[in-house]
Amino acid sequence: MRNKYTAICLGLILCITGLGGCLSVEQAGFRQVSMATFDTGMTWSATALYQDQLLYLDLDLGSDLSSQKNPSFYLYNFQTDEKKLLAEISDFALQGRSVAQIEDRAYFYVGQFEDARIKNVLYEMNFSSGVLRALSENHYSRTLIPLTVWDGQLYALQGDGLVQRIDSEGRAQEITLQGREPQSPDITDQYLFSMDYNGEYLCFIEKEWRETAQKVYDPYYYITQYDDSFRQVNKVDITEIYRQYDLDGVGEFFAFGDYFYLSTLSGPVIIGSIEKGKPEVLMAAERLGIEIEYVKTQDRDQRYQYFYKREAEEVYRLDVQTGELLTLPFVWGEQENVQEEVQAKWGVVFDCRIRWILAYGDDMVVIKSPTRNYEDYPNVDMATLRAGTYDSISYLFLLEKS
Repeated sequence: MRNKYTAICLGLILCITGLGGCLSVEQAGFRQVSMATFDTGMTWSATALYQDQLLYLDLDLGSDLSSQKNPSFYLYNFQTDEKKLLAEISDFALQGRSVAQIEDRAYFYVGQFEDARIKNVLYEMNFSSGVLRALSENHYSRTLIPLTVWDGQLYALQGDGLVQRIDSEGRAQEITLQGREPQSPDITDQYLFSMDYNGEYLCFIEKEWRETAQKVYDPYYYITQYDDSFRQVNKVDITEIYRQYDLDGVGEFFAFGDYFYLSTLSGPVIIGSIEKGKPEVLMAAERLGIEIEYVKTQDRDQRYQYFYKREAEEVYRLDVQTGELLTLPFVWGEQENVQEEVQAKWGVVFDCRIRWILAYGDDMVVIKSPTRNYEDYPNVDMATLRAGTYDSISYLFLLEKS
């Protein structure tokens, strides 16, 4: 990614805790860093990154009820510092967090109200043409639909465990997974919770219910893997992880080699391994209002995978060859320059903390926003702060991986 506009170059240092030293930008695997100021509404969500463009959803509807805006998708260009309105969603209900990218195109589902129900609309963002279009829609009961890319093709896990391969025009072909037949008569039901591609296999979180002698139905959880003929080749029991950490369901699931990221409806976020068929927890991050997020990328076969802690300054790097998980807190060499700029513009100094990190190919963007812990600023007009004046500014740090 080449910056063609005037940017503030930062001396980014990644410090590895517990190792008594720091990594330079190059040692940490990044080639360059620059910064841009991004003026958005208070409520927005980063969706996808491609080269020098960011797709995001603006959910700031405005305070005037008589003239409220609809949730809208925008395309922001880092090079020109311009944003383009792509679409307004008048019947918006929710946006799924699963985003899949094939070269210059990103795919994601949006739930939209239709009478008394929600329809699932699949959108395609073409970054080269700058066009966002609706490809298809369905009325399956599942609304947060997992998407992944395998061998350049888009796959979706719909309601009732329906796996689909979707072409460039939104046409869906049902995929039959082989080897899922119950292996025991006490298995009463099976369910596909979530899906991802780990760089070699199509992976699922599967749940089985088993009937005990006391006529109690116990849940069991597995990570299963399927080859390019959709035959089951691996099935690893992760039930003890669910029971030990009191997990429920699946929020997000990502797989990369023998490792995985799992968030659920309760309990901590899990970063774990199923190497040699043995489940192991590398990190269990408790939910204390701060989430550990996976830096979503389609490059699941890369040696290093990254995670970050929202509203904090911590980034984690997993080496999928060695299983080593390191903490990389971001220390910004010219953070004072950022805060001086903020103080000059708004009359207040506050901390900027990581809100999102997105990646695609060799490009990564770290998005930082002012802290929302207003109690940190007792001398500032609270009414102005709570109105979101300062929250509308974000800072985009652009990195290029070496």
